[in-house]
Amino acid sequence: MLAQQLRELIESYIAGTVSVSDFSERFASLYFAVRQQSGEATAAGLCSAVVGPLAEYSRGHRAESSFRLELEKALYQHSV
Repeated sequence: MLAQQLRELIESYIAGTVSVSDFSERFASLYFAVRQQSGEATAAGLCSAVVGPLAEYSRGHRAESSFRLELEKALYQHSV
């Protein structure tokens, strides 16, 4: 279930229906939930693939277009 919520959030951001600030806020909540549960391997993999690029974007070390590309890769690599 968490993996599907993460996928939907990432897809919404990529589609442009969620801003990067909204994505960041919603991702933080999902990230915390995933870290609190065991047995969520797909969700944990998605979180791991997103958290680094998100931190780099937030610190100004990555462009938003590069961040979006990393999210697209994460979806492909961690399909449900």
